[in-house]
Amino acid sequence: MNLVTGGTGFVGSYLIRLLLSKRYNVRAIYRTEISKLLTQEENEQVDWVQTDLFDIDKLCEVLEGVETVFHCAATVSFDSRRREELFKVNVEGTANLVNMMLDQNVSDLIHLSSIAALGRNAKQEPITENTEWAESKDNTQYALSKYKAEMEVRRGEAEGLNVSILYPGVIFGNGDWNKGSCTIFKTIHDGFPFYTKGITSFVDVNDVVRAMVILKEQPQYGEGFIISEGNHAYKDIFTWMAEGFNKKPPTKLAKPWMSSLVWRWYEFKKLFSSKEQTITRETAHSAQSKYNYQNGKFLYVFPGFKYTPIKETISRACTFYTK
Repeated sequence: MNLVTGGTGFVGSYLIRLLLSKRYNVRAIYRTEISKLLTQEENEQVDWVQTDLFDIDKLCEVLEGVETVFHCAATVSFDSRRREELFKVNVEGTANLVNMMLDQNVSDLIHLSSIAALGRNAKQEPITENTEWAESKDNTQYALSKYKAEMEVRRGEAEGLNVSILYPGVIFGNGDWNKGSCTIFKTIHDGFPFYTKGITSFVDVNDVVRAMVILKEQPQYGEGFIISEGNHAYKDIFTWMAEGFNKKPPTKLAKPWMSSLVWRWYEFKKLFSSKEQTITRETAHSAQSKYNYQNGKFLYVFPGFKYTPIKETISRACTFYTK
């Protein structure tokens, strides 16, 4: 039996679909409703259990008979109003899972982290799996929560767990464009005229889950891997999205001083709205920065692995969202 936490989310749903296609038995936890991204037939093949990472007794029951845990559950937010939730779910929730796995003698953990957990620095040097975390204004609270979550995973490893960690770039695919990284598609579709000079890492959701299953089938205990198709400029990403929606590509360069005004405006709007804020001081600064993530390690260990070109991913997703 394989347990997927966060099975109702974007990556978790795709992971479940892949596991089912390979005839694996899957158990997944949910809080209020099962996955909307899976078909009814797929959902019926999953052993869904209603609980969360804070119900310790139920978590013990969920882990019975489990061989591998795929830990995808996490809160992704840059809104300062959700910082407490961010650390509770990402750090405390991970700690609970690790503790119960040790208690129930479930040994194999594949942890879905993020490139954000590797940290960033003002020098903007190439970032690898061995880059050491450094305190920096470039690190978001989300990044800090994922870094601390990884520390809980590494603690579990020191106490006997077999651990593999993935650090995916910004994940794109056919999902819910009101949530997570998929909101970028909606922003461009609605006519966003600006771009920045920033560069970061991107990857197809299908490639992320393929990498997770590979690490189950060909374990690399104790290792972490950046999962990234490559590093791309935001201008290119936004342009490809606009083309996919038959919209006008962004033409206005948002200079740092403009970004500063924008995030302050959104910070003011937050006083009068409960809507999730995606443009913050942290994200505005990040969008102006150029990060170079190195994806060679996974390709070296698994030379047959091929990434989906991110432009192809964007085209496919635009068609999906248009329909």
